[in-house]
Amino acid sequence: MMPGEDAVSELLGYAVLAAVVSIAAAGLLAGSMGVISSSERGMEYSGSISAFKGLEGIVSFVVEDDNTFYVAYEMSVPRGYELLAMDVHDDYRSISIYSGSSRLAFLPMGSIALRSPFRTISFEGGAVISNDTGLVKAESAPAIHAIPLASGKKALYMSITAVSCDSFVRREGPITLYVKCSSSEAISWGVPEGLTIWVRSGDLKAWKDSFDGCGLTTAYEGGALKATSNEVSEIHVVYSEVKVER
Repeated sequence: MMPGEDAVSELLGYAVLAAVVSIAAAGLLAGSMGVISSSERGMEYSGSISAFKGLEGIVSFVVEDDNTFYVAYEMSVPRGYELLAMDVHDDYRSISIYSGSSRLAFLPMGSIALRSPFRTISFEGGAVISNDTGLVKAESAPAIHAIPLASGKKALYMSITAVSCDSFVRREGPITLYVKCSSSEAISWGVPEGLTIWVRSGDLKAWKDSFDGCGLTTAYEGGALKATSNEVSEIHVVYSEVKVER
C-alpha cells in the first residue's frame, strides 16, 4: 500500500458511513412526517365526528322544543374535506314504510355530510354515521325502538328528522349553520299484513344494525336495505323537518 492510502481509505469509509446515516435520517424524517400527517388527519376526523354530534344535539334541541327561531352552530370544514348539504327533494336518502304491499309512508330525509376521498361523516334521519374507508359506525344511532305488546306482538317506534335547505357545497374553513324546526308530526299505523321498511342511505349498515337490534329481518336489495317483520302489529313515527341555512 502506498503511503497515505490507509488515510484515504479511512476517509472514504467515513464518507460512505456519513452518506448511509444521511439516507437513514432522511428516511426517518419522511416516516415521521408521514406519521404526523396521518395523526393530523385522524385528529381532524375525530374532531369532525364530535362536531357532527354537536350538530345532532342542536337539531334535537330545536325539534324537541319546536323552536321556530334559528339557532346558530359554528363548525369548521377540515382541509381535504367538503361539507355537502342536501335538501329532502335533492337527496336520494329516504325511508318507505309498507303494510304488506300497501305503502303507508314515504319519508325523504335529506342530509348534511363532511366527506373526503376516503372518509365521510353524515347526519341523516337524525343519526350521525361515520364511514372510515368502508368501516361504518353509528356515532349517534338511528332512533328506532321496539316495545312488546300485551298481544304478544311488537310496536315499532321511529323518530326521523329531515333536512330542508338550499343544497350547497362548502370547502375547507369555518362555517356557521343556522337551524330551526319547520315541522314535526306524529303518525301511527296498524300493519296487519306484516311490516316492510325500505331504507335508502349512503351507509346502510348503521340502519341495518338498528333494525337488527329490534328483531326485524334485514337484507340488502337493489342498493337499499329491506327490513321486515310479521311480529310488528303497529308502527309509530315522529317525522320532523329542520330548516338549515348558512
